[in-house]
Amino acid sequence: MIAVCAAVACLPAGVFLSAGNKKTMAQADTHHTDSFKGVLREQRFTAYPAIDSGQAPNPVEVSYPQEQLWFLSQFEPANVAYNVPLAWKLAGCLDIEVLEQCLREVVRRHEALRTSFPLVSGKPMQYANPADDFRLRIVDLRTLPQVRRQAECDRLVAEEARNPFNLSSGPVFRALVLRCADHDQIQIGRAHV
Repeated sequence: MIAVCAAVACLPAGVFLSAGNKKTMAQADTHHTDSFKGVLREQRFTAYPAIDSGQAPNPVEVSYPQEQLWFLSQFEPANVAYNVPLAWKLAGCLDIEVLEQCLREVVRRHEALRTSFPLVSGKPMQYANPADDFRLRIVDLRTLPQVRRQAECDRLVAEEARNPFNLSSGPVFRALVLRCADHDQIQIGRAHV
């Protein structure tokens, strides 16, 4: 069963596809929220085995659409049209080490997030880089005066959104945490699609 999970609800994807109106969605949400809370109370979690990637050889030929995107990135390297920036404001205590471990695990499981496209014999190829190369960048703004902190935060978010990816060397996924106060952070994630 494919499910869409949120902080307090876990709804089967079919609910979103079959729900005709808000009332139907609300009823489904109530039913599934109660079920989800019961699972949390009983701590019944199913451990699924890791999916073996099959260890494709490196490098691998690019597909035609990948080659087109690679060409566009070479033709106009500063273009950020295919970049997806996301930012979250995180309030409360944040364990940076745990966040980095979690993101590293996501990168380890998804080759697409650690793939680069170097030239091999004059042709772009896909190369899955090691997951250990991922680093969470942290910028601590807590030492700045309060009046400068928000402006610097805004500047860094905008700068990160404008910063293009180098598809030849990678990575095609980056993450950044801006520490604004002891219990106030902004996490920025960016991927090239």
